[in-house]
Amino acid sequence: MTLLQHPPSLLPRLAQLRRRARMMQSLYAAGMVISITLWLAMVLAFADYLLHFPGALRLILLVAAAAAVVTTAIKQIIGIRRPLPDAVLASRVERSG
Repeated sequence: MTLLQHPPSLLPRLAQLRRRARMMQSLYAAGMVISITLWLAMVLAFADYLLHFPGALRLILLVAAAAAVVTTAIKQIIGIRRPLPDAVLASRVERSG
């Protein structure tokens, strides 16, 4: 076996590691979107309770909050869709171990 060839068991292990990394990225993205949504809802509800916003301002703040959640979701989805090459996986394992 030369230096450019992979050991026979390395490719299935890298595929399994890639699946696990993708799953962890998906869980992180879902948690981020949910936490930002809840945080914005609580802040807007508390601010509305204290300041009694008029209907038009309430609508504008709601649209801005929805845009922030959608933007975060899109950024997280783009991060998940990015391919994970073998070198990136290997460097993650090296840094963690």
